[in-house]
Amino acid sequence: MHEPGTPAHRQDPYDRFLRSLPTEARALQGVGDVDTYRVVVATDWTNVTLPVTVTRAFAAIIPPAAPVTLVFSVPTAPDLDDAVKLDLLLSEAAPKGGVRAALESFADTGARPALIAFVPGGDPHVLLSELGRGLTSLHHLADHLRTPGAVASSPPPRQGQMPGLAERLEQYKDLPGPS
Repeated sequence: MHEPGTPAHRQDPYDRFLRSLPTEARALQGVGDVDTYRVVVATDWTNVTLPVTVTRAFAAIIPPAAPVTLVFSVPTAPDLDDAVKLDLLLSEAAPKGGVRAALESFADTGARPALIAFVPGGDPHVLLSELGRGLTSLHHLADHLRTPGAVASSPPPRQGQMPGLAERLEQYKDLPGPS
């Protein structure tokens, strides 16, 4: 862990991303059907600890009317079973509602923009670190969205991809299942 303000901290890719959010959003703006900031959670529903944790945090941090979508990305094209599981998850983790959610396949998610992504990689230490950085990013995004004119000055990315996300989703798909 690097101390804020140190050269190593300023070189952290995640910190650079946070500092450049408006610039990054403008750079990715273009033609497409995405009209919200996107936060991705990869899941195959075998363990819902991460999806529930992120959903609870998202519901507490992101204002209900904010243009932010919590995207649940699944290994194959979403089906009715995925929709039922998502509905159950939302009713448990965000019982008051206010969470804009979507289901997508890994292939679709990897090809679309995302500002924050939670993708289990098999190492719990890495996952905890990613969770901490991601939740911090949610706070920064919420602060950004509370600024008057923020969405107009740095609209949600409409095209482009989060670097490395498609590869991380593929690696997640290849992880061994529960024993």
